[in-house]
Amino acid sequence: MPSAPAIALVRRPAGRPRDRRVDAAVLAATRRLLAEGGYRDLSIEAIARRAGVHRPAIYRRWRTKAELVHAAIYPEGDVTLRVVDTGDFVRDVRTCVRNAIGLFSRPEVMAAVPGLLADIRDNLALQRRLLPRIEASARTDFARLVAAAVARGEARADVDAGTLFDAFAGTVLFRVVAAGPAGLRGLERALTELVLDGACVRRGGKPAR
Repeated sequence: MPSAPAIALVRRPAGRPRDRRVDAAVLAATRRLLAEGGYRDLSIEAIARRAGVHRPAIYRRWRTKAELVHAAIYPEGDVTLRVVDTGDFVRDVRTCVRNAIGLFSRPEVMAAVPGLLADIRDNLALQRRLLPRIEASARTDFARLVAAAVARGEARADVDAGTLFDAFAGTVLFRVVAAGPAGLRGLERALTELVLDGACVRRGGKPAR
């Protein structure tokens, strides 16, 4: 496939915002290449060719392949994992599970996650830079949902919101890594029921729904 014409990179005065067209081209190229060939064989050179930019333009924005891939598969402003409290804990948990499955079902995400996790696992500095981008806000939102459900008497007062978040997010992530797309089929209902069984107030020996 012929490479796209290089986007002109004009030297800009200090303090001027960077060219967002370059950002968008690089992130889109990264997602396409991930879906086509996976994380292991992905290179900055290939991304630059596909995006029509020069490699220095990429390295000025992202220091490593892992950082670029993380930005591409979890883009700024993506609200997939954001859940608004509807006042119905059962509905909100179901939405959380559905959204997590939807996010990790994206072809570029499924292609990137195993290799990205391997690169991040032993690099504490990289963990500190990357993990808060998506996890911190999603975890905080979920903790608010649980706290509101506890206040309404829907969820147990002793439920640990962080562990509950790990239970459904970790399950989806494990299925993606271990089984790929097939591992996510039929997961939403079973996982939602499991989370609710662990969180809801019990009435008459059964979780109140």
